[in-house]
Amino acid sequence: HCPLCFSGHSWQSNNNQQSSSDVDAIVCIDAYFTQKRRSGQTDDPINPTATDFLSPEDIHAMECEVDGLRKSKSSNYRRRGQASKRNLGEEGEVFEEGMKITTSVLKGCNESFTAADERSLQASTQFFSDTGVMALLCHHDHVIHLANMTSAGEKQHYALALIKSLFSHLPGSFHIGLLYDIGCQLEQSCRKWGFLQPFLPCIAP
Repeated sequence: HCPLCFSGHSWQSNNNQQSSSDVDAIVCIDAYFTQKRRSGQTDDPINPTATDFLSPEDIHAMECEVDGLRKSKSSNYRRRGQASKRNLGEEGEVFEEGMKITTSVLKGCNESFTAADERSLQASTQFFSDTGVMALLCHHDHVIHLANMTSAGEKQHYALALIKSLFSHLPGSFHIGLLYDIGCQLEQSCRKWGFLQPFLPCIAP
């Protein structure tokens, strides 16, 4: 990990003096669909050295967690007839509860991302066993974690697995700033479905 971001103890004194909105380190996430592997090719030999890639088991565990939370909360919403909680701004704008972005902006971002994601489906699992790589970097461009993508499209569980893995190595009071081109969609999902609940207060999108 980056020694400039995560070494030393200066973040502890900063954390005590600054407000909860300040961060101790800034990281970014993005997916790259140029890094693919064709189906049918033999697996690479086992590399005994340390790797920044998350294990397939960790990624699969997060995928199962995401699916489970979505199914359980969806059934609760249907039973109670509940919709997402929303707040009104000073000028009548509608905000998702806990977020600083209006619902109209979230909707436009989601439509734009959906259109872009449909284009990325060209990296279909029909032809590729590995469809891309998602990376978590610090703001010094130092690689922290990588996730090998095996599904068509940019699924949220990859980003969630990267973030969870990062926090597993950090003290509980460590705050990060997260840069992600569809971070608003990820935050909305976290608040709606309960993803990353223990870490959400320590993330500034």
